[in-house]
Amino acid sequence: MTLVSTSALTVSCGKDDKPVKVDDTPQPSKHKLKIEVSATEAQVNTNVTVTATLEGVDVTSSTTFLVNDEPISGNTFTSATAGKVTVKAKREGALDSEYVEVEFFVNPFEDISGSGTITHDGVTANISNGLIRIAGYYQNPDSETGYEAWWWQFFFEGNNPNESSNLVLYTFDTDVVIENAEVNEQGRVIAGNITSLTFPGENQNRLYSTRALFINDENKGGQPSSGTVTYNTFDGVGTSILTVNTVANITGSVDYVVNYSGQILNDFQSFQSKGKVTIKSQAQKAKEMKNLDAYLKSIKK
Repeated sequence: MTLVSTSALTVSCGKDDKPVKVDDTPQPSKHKLKIEVSATEAQVNTNVTVTATLEGVDVTSSTTFLVNDEPISGNTFTSATAGKVTVKAKREGALDSEYVEVEFFVNPFEDISGSGTITHDGVTANISNGLIRIAGYYQNPDSETGYEAWWWQFFFEGNNPNESSNLVLYTFDTDVVIENAEVNEQGRVIAGNITSLTFPGENQNRLYSTRALFINDENKGGQPSSGTVTYNTFDGVGTSILTVNTVANITGSVDYVVNYSGQILNDFQSFQSKGKVTIKSQAQKAKEMKNLDAYLKSIKK
């Protein structure tokens, strides 16, 4: 048997046998890169870091990363505008990674300006920002024909609630007038059109609960409470930013006082164009406190 060396091995078993070529060209790895990003959501102009592994081994330093299919220098990137970008990795001898999507968003609290305090157990903590929203519409437990809007009020320090050391969330109700009511088989009103909504004011607000209280990054808890919530000013309805002057005196398992004057983000504008709204029972309202907890976690991680 004669072995002949070329760019590939040629094996011959006699002059009448056809040669068989064995390709010895290096083949690329069939292993695929995997990437991870430090965040899948980030504020504009905030750096996101991407790392790569190949079969469990970190290969970040020898990998090229692409954002929107354009190579970047290093392994950090950002965006000056809101929107989604795609990230992937390439490396010689490996298959490209799958795309990972990162969404950049504008911080809605960036331009909010206000000042105030939370006082609890002899400690006073600063707050400078806030948000208010309507979580839903419910039957008024004190009136067979009355209805109410459930308001969630947040105040916190700085312009990023995720990073705030001081934060408070309490909820209250105001009256709503409904017409063209829809009734279910049990005779309960389940939907209708809002003809009048009582906005937060001096004496119109019925405290429902305290859901969170953070002082100097310490969670003081949230429990059903009693007390008063007063808005001496509530201006800017129909715009994205309200101007308020408010005081809340809360008692219960957690006692505290909130004073705030300035702007807050308006997260209830959509009610004005909703037309027909769903009317829920008080039992549903109690169960939906978990939605409030989820909303809180989304802004106070």
